[in-house]
Amino acid sequence: MANYRETMRLLVQSWDCDHVGHLNVRSYMGWMADATIALAASLGYGRDSNARDHLGLAAVNAELAFRSEIRAGQAVAMMSCLEEFAPRKLRMAHRLLRLDDNVIGLEGRLTVICFDEARRKSSEFPLVFRQRLLEHMGTPQLDRDLSLAR
Repeated sequence: MANYRETMRLLVQSWDCDHVGHLNVRSYMGWMADATIALAASLGYGRDSNARDHLGLAAVNAELAFRSEIRAGQAVAMMSCLEEFAPRKLRMAHRLLRLDDNVIGLEGRLTVICFDEARRKSSEFPLVFRQRLLEHMGTPQLDRDLSLAR
């Protein structure tokens, strides 16, 4: 299912790093959250329609695996893909690449749920979004995993 696409590109600044000069965990997490929102938006789960429907994304699990050092001054790109989904949740995989040598600095996963802001609990993703995921992924297993009949 891995179909990675670029979700952000930036230059690591000194304020993104910790006291020993490595990219700070706070920066990794923030960039993964931003990349998750960017990927969801590129798949049709955008801010405007969600605000109208009082829906949002809420992170419920994060996994990080640090692979190589990233330091201030390095240009990096976040590559992201939809790894798993169900009517109420998505799991996105992310890789942060150093652009000068294409070495992976981080591999991570972020699981998010569709959050109904009015009811303050999880909800199913809108039908239009689930249909778009089916089109994007295009595999027979998805019909079983992502029921549109709900």
